[in-house]
Amino acid sequence: MGLPVKTYIHSSSAPWLVLVNGLFASKCSWSECLEYFENFNILTYDAKGQGEGPTLSKPYSLDEQVDDLKKVLEENNLKRVSLLGLSNGGRVALKFSSLYPEQVQSVVACDTYAEVTPILKLKLESWLKAQKNGGAVHRFDVAAPWVWGETILKTNFNLVQKYRDLAENSNEDNSEFLIKGALSGDINLDSIIAPVHFVVGEEDLLTPITHHKKLQKMVKNAELTVVPGGHASVLENPISIRNSIMPFLRRQYELD
Repeated sequence: MGLPVKTYIHSSSAPWLVLVNGLFASKCSWSECLEYFENFNILTYDAKGQGEGPTLSKPYSLDEQVDDLKKVLEENNLKRVSLLGLSNGGRVALKFSSLYPEQVQSVVACDTYAEVTPILKLKLESWLKAQKNGGAVHRFDVAAPWVWGETILKTNFNLVQKYRDLAENSNEDNSEFLIKGALSGDINLDSIIAPVHFVVGEEDLLTPITHHKKLQKMVKNAELTVVPGGHASVLENPISIRNSIMPFLRRQYELD
């Protein structure tokens, strides 16, 4: 049995865009974004340890996550797609495109990373310690200043509270194994052929603008856009999809 999938069909001839969740998110996290993906068929899915996905019994490595994405495409008979990933999901999208260039039309990687730098390692390890010592809600509270932008904390704390409530009901082992997976793995950015659009929130403290500028330089055909928000920029401000992401995606299919 495959991973839980939900599709949104625009037309039989429309290109496919696959959305890859952030680390602790689920396919439902894209609900406020869907209206902005005009002229595309959309596939969302829950990876292991996320939403309705299977429970994890060990750390979920980057390679395993990429293998699962490949299975999702095969099971849904999708030969060539564009990928949009947020945070760890962006990492999955980049790794997949480096390994399977024939299946990727383009990549949008939002608030993401390609290697676990020393400072990122310290941040993620603090989440792991918080998870072990105080559970998922404590981990959420420790991670929140790194994940959410200051503006959204002031203007729409209800959104942040929604994710805090989800953390309260999350599986403790899943959370630990997801973080350990996020602390491992590497990506050969030189091998990416598809056009890549990096998107970073101007208030992103976890993977800041300077980090994304380095990523852009390491990918042959890449561009970078700074948008409002923190590390969860497209969830905080879905309109960034219409303003910044969709123009890039439409160009890849000559839809303008």
